[in-house]
Parts: sequence; C-alpha cells; structure tokens
Amino acid sequence: MTRLLTICVALMLASGAQAFDTGNQLNPDKGSSHVRTNPGTPDFREGGETIENALIISSLPFSDTGNTCDNNDDYDEACPYPGSTSPDVVYAFTPTTDILVDIDLCESQYDTKVYVYCESPGSLTACNDDACTNEWTQYASRLDAVPLFVGFTYYIVVDGYGGDCGYYLLDVMETNMCVVECPPEGYPEGEPPLEDFYEDNYNGGCGSQPPVFQHLFSSEGDCATLCGRSGWYWNYGDFRDTDWFEIVSTGFEVSYTAVAEYPMLMLVLLADCDDIEILYSIEIAACVVGTITFPTSPYEVYWLWIGPQAFSGPVQEFDYVIEVCGITDWPIPVEPASWGTVKNLYR
Repeated sequence: MTRLLTICVALMLASGAQAFDTGNQLNPDKGSSHVRTNPGTPDFREGGETIENALIISSLPFSDTGNTCDNNDDYDEACPYPGSTSPDVVYAFTPTTDILVDIDLCESQYDTKVYVYCESPGSLTACNDDACTNEWTQYASRLDAVPLFVGFTYYIVVDGYGGDCGYYLLDVMETNMCVVECPPEGYPEGEPPLEDFYEDNYNGGCGSQPPVFQHLFSSEGDCATLCGRSGWYWNYGDFRDTDWFEIVSTGFEVSYTAVAEYPMLMLVLLADCDDIEILYSIEIAACVVGTITFPTSPYEVYWLWIGPQAFSGPVQEFDYVIEVCGITDWPIPVEPASWGTVKNLYR
C-alpha cells in the first residue's frame, strides 16, 4: 500500500457492503414512474434553444441554472436510453488551448442527461445519463475529463430522460487528468484493448459466458501488484469492462488497494456466481487511493471486482493499479486421501 500512496495523496477507508450492481451492461430500461409531468415553473434563465443560438461560455469555471420545461425537444442521444422526448438547452464553448473539462449536473432536480457535440449534431464527443444522486433524484448526470481541442466549438446539451424536465444546475470546470503509472513490481493485466462490439472473455467474471476470472499471483512476499485498464464500449448497448480477480487468503488480514484515472467501484465478493454476495465495497474518485481491509481464514477464495462507476458514450479506456496483500499462490492445500477413498467417490 505504501507504494501506491506515493501516486496519490489521499486515502479512503473501506465502507460497509452496499447494493452495487456487479453487471457489465446498463439496464436497458430504468422505468418512468419517477418522471414528473409538472416539475416546476420555468424561469427563462437557461441556455439557448438550439446550437444556432446556444449560450456562449466565455471562460471557465462556468456555472448556470435554469429550468428546461419551457424549451423544445431539439436533440437526443442514447447513453444508453433512447427515445427521450425531454426538452433541452444548449451551451457553446470554444477552448483556446487543449483542455480537459468536468461537466456537472449533479445538483439538478430532475432526471437529467448531458452530452457534448463537436461542431455539429452527429459528432458526439461524450454522453452521460446517470452518474450521481442527490436529495431530489437518483438520476443526475456528470461527465469527467472530457477532452476539448483548440480550434473547435463544442456544444453542451442539457437534456433529460423519458420526457422529464425541470430545474438544473450546470457547472463546467477545467480539470487535470491524473496519470497512473505501473510501478516496477507490477505486472500487466493483459486484457485486449476495448472497442465497439468487444466480447469480454478475458476476466469478466460472472458477467462472461462462461464465467472467467484472473488469478492474482503474489509478486513480492504475500502481495500482488497488477497494472490494468478498464473503460466501456458499445455492443448494441453500453457495456463496461468489469475486471474480476481471484485470490486465496493466507489467513491473515487482506488489504485491497487501488488507484485509477477515472472514478471506480471496488468490491470484495464471495466466490459464487449463483448467489453473488458483496462483502465489502468502496467508491473511489479519480486519482484517489482507496483501500478495503478485511479479515480472512486460511486458504479462503475471494473475488475482487473493479469497474467504472459510470459508463456511457463513446469508447473510453483508462489505467488503474491494484495492490493486494495477504494472499498466497496456488495450489490450495487439500485434505490427504488414499487412492481407495478417491475411487469410492466415483462408485
């Protein structure tokens, strides 16, 4: 863990298990019972109606509020939910240098969706529907580290799901993408690059058919350091790359530490695809080290899960490093048995 702490400056301790989804595909339908038909009175403060009269963002950081209910439904993108009839508003920004920006609707009061066009509709740069939760909605939106290049005009569209509209708070700010480098003792995950129509048959765990896991081998003492890549891709729907690692405990405390270039989930699971049970879980922000520490008995098998918190829009990949201590390599010791005992099992 000390080596990973040299990459970042903060530490997040393990929380209790929560009801996180371990799947790699977004639910194709989140229902419409939460969509409101009369969410509020428009206040006319929002961005432009179309890209032709978009509200210009002259400098960053930028913040604006509005209510979309007095606007028209001009645009829509599936990220991943298609067929929205929600009204939308548009902001325009032309960067003077190549930058990365965070686009935040996390304090909005309805089921938002946000996406970015480069120069014109049809040239989708980034898109997100559900990335954050607040006291008003479980389905607010956020885009992290969107690359914007000098010489192009980008259009930020504040939209909604399933016809929903309402009050929003938009924040656009420049950010710095951290770079997670593989330490000398780390070994590569080895998964092929993500692309559209990718089939995760590498270490997709219970999300692959058949299930497939990557065993972590200790590279230094009872610790393993692995350098991986994750992200998401499109395959008739938005899928994320969920990486499942199998470990065998020594009987002492196991520590599972990770740092990534994108907000991630870390989970510790019982090794059973038929009845998946999350024992421990944590959410980590980009560039922030997270650690889960848990007690074990000798030679217990666990699955360690890691994947992006939000995943939608064009294909994206990013690096992460995990360090796991308190593990042993195969083979797992078994009770001694005579040949006669073994033969009796098959009579």
